[in-house]
Order: sequence, then structure tokens, then C-alpha cells
Amino acid sequence: MQEVQLSLSIMQKAEGQTDKTDLQMSGKASLRNSSWFLHYKEEIEGAGEVSNIVRINPDSTQLLRQGSLQMKQIFEKGKGTDSLYSSPYGNMQMHTHTRTYKVTYQSEKPIHVFIAYQLWLSGQYVGEFEWDMKIAWD
Repeated sequence: MQEVQLSLSIMQKAEGQTDKTDLQMSGKASLRNSSWFLHYKEEIEGAGEVSNIVRINPDSTQLLRQGSLQMKQIFEKGKGTDSLYSSPYGNMQMHTHTRTYKVTYQSEKPIHVFIAYQLWLSGQYVGEFEWDMKIAWD
């Protein structure tokens, strides 16, 4: 595994409001079966520390969260996916529809992942999201 520095910006637009969260984290990256895997931990308000694994491919990305908050999201341009979102507050069905998906590579390593998607929890529309991750290789 190789050390990486991650810069993650998440923007949420819902009901005329825009919220933005910026995170800086250290993580580890590895290449397996032509997929890049990023491993990092994140402190989430109300849920504590959550382990994240991001699997990056040229045409899709999967986000897997484990800990008191558990979920799996799959992002593939123009497609919708269903999964389960588990938190200390209960379980909810989650539907993600990916509108934009872009990965930028440098020397065959991912350096930027941008995803724009719409999210529904238990059938209720949550809003528009932009997930923007920059990866700096040490």
C-alpha cells in the first residue's frame, strides 16, 4: 500500500440551500485487478469513526463505509443503484442516480474523482450532491 493525501469536498443542494463540507485526510492506496482502492478513516458527527474504502475504475466508483455507519454506494454515469444505509438511527433504503462521473489519471494513478448524483433515502428525495476528491501521491 502507498501513502496518499486526500482532499474531499462534498456539496449538497436541497430545498434551496447549499451545504459544503471539506475534509483533509491521510490514507492508503493499492492497485488490485486493475482497480484502485483507497482506504481512509473519517470522523462523522453522531456516528463516530467510520472506515471508508473507495474502489476507483475508469467507468465506476464504489464507496463502502464500515463502522457505526454502514453503506455501499455505486456511482456509474447515467445509472441508478439501490442499497441499504445503516446508521445508529436505523436502516433506510438508499437510491443513488449518478449524473456526472469523471476520473483523471496521472502516470496511471487516479488524481481526481468527480461525481454528481441525486440521492433518495426511504423513497424521499434528499437532494443533489457533488463528491469531489483529489488524491496526492506521496
